[in-house]
Amino acid sequence: MQNANTSQAVLLYGRKETGMKNNIDWGRMESFVRKEAKTKGKDALAGSVFESLKRICEVAGDFSCNRKMLVKVAKALLQDQVTIIAPCCPDFSHEKGIYTLKSVSGGVSLLAQKHIAFLELIAGMLPEADVIVLLADQEANDKDLCHSVGKTVEEFAALITQSIKKTAQLVSPKRWKVFAMTEFIPDLADTESEMIDWIRSRCEFDSRLLLDTMARSDMYWKINRSFTTSQMQERTIRTAAQYIALGKYVSSCNYLVCNHTTVNLSWYLQTEAAVLHNPVSIY
Repeated sequence: MQNANTSQAVLLYGRKETGMKNNIDWGRMESFVRKEAKTKGKDALAGSVFESLKRICEVAGDFSCNRKMLVKVAKALLQDQVTIIAPCCPDFSHEKGIYTLKSVSGGVSLLAQKHIAFLELIAGMLPEADVIVLLADQEANDKDLCHSVGKTVEEFAALITQSIKKTAQLVSPKRWKVFAMTEFIPDLADTESEMIDWIRSRCEFDSRLLLDTMARSDMYWKINRSFTTSQMQERTIRTAAQYIALGKYVSSCNYLVCNHTTVNLSWYLQTEAAVLHNPVSIY
């Protein structure tokens, strides 16, 4: 799965996960930040925002470290209040840092732990930022996932509620917040539904969906070895729609979104989302 993810990333982004940071024209980037800050009447912030961009690129993955994405990140950093959201999956079972999806518990999920560690570095650069961890509570409604982890919808949902409480206890000393994703973004499901229809209507996505499905097939088989290619592709479309919906939400609020390494990162490019790429793989 990791090899497939890497190959897909090269196809979608035209590069590997190394080397791009050295290609950033920091002089040009600084000029943009100063011009943008002046336009917003925040000249005094230009220097600190520019330095934050450089420091972010010391720890973030390549998806964040190119001019187009850094422009988006800079705009988010020039808001009156910087806010970072970190979507996380439930507390699925895992081995050696990779999800097995054989069971689910009510603790702090592997991805939440990875994001917390990464965001501690980011918060050190942006001490005034609000950090909000979002648990994907909608996954309890996925019947195939419920079957894979051996839980009813109600049992799964209860464990996610426990995870939210456990995660909140862990990050409360940092003054970070934790919410169920559908509580924090109430219209998420409606936007996802709209994006599913939109993706299906665009024939230019056909090849990408096929490649994404191939890259994610190992994970799908962990959920259900009987999935057909068509069923797997439907899951791929749903996931792509969720990423676009999240990207649209983040863009509308001028937030930043923290996301792990995945072929799905490219779907954020259908929006103006500012992405902090946490370079960890968990599937």
